[in-house]
Amino acid sequence: MMQENSTGNPIRVLDTTANAAPLGLLAFGMTTVLLNLHNAGLFSMGSVIFAMGIFYGGLAQIIAGIMEWKKNNTFAATAFISYGFFWITLVFIILMPVFGWGGVFSKEGFIAFLAVWGLFLTGDVFDNFWVVQGTSDCIRAPHSAVPSPYYW
Repeated sequence: MMQENSTGNPIRVLDTTANAAPLGLLAFGMTTVLLNLHNAGLFSMGSVIFAMGIFYGGLAQIIAGIMEWKKNNTFAATAFISYGFFWITLVFIILMPVFGWGGVFSKEGFIAFLAVWGLFLTGDVFDNFWVVQGTSDCIRAPHSAVPSPYYW
């Protein structure tokens, strides 16, 4: 039901906030590239990667996800918030033993961590295909007929 003002005209509220997707995508992409430059042996693991993982890959993506949540874009909100916490978790897995907050992570435990995230990413890929197939503008309303695990 739409509200009306004192003259009987409907009140419309327009969302004029910016599109958060570029922030979320850049944060994920740049942090991933930086970590992979370390994996390629170009420089050692250090504060540059940790800071990028916590603040840009982590917090910036969480902020982008909250902005997408406000726009009722469930897929982008879920992806950005999840990947933001992925980066923060990854940094803490590496740093917790350094600060004495836990033992060094096992190879099996780290493989399990990455495998769970791999499954999540696979689900995101399939959900993205459903979203694109379900609408012409690639953004699906919550009441769409296209099935999605985010609306079950």
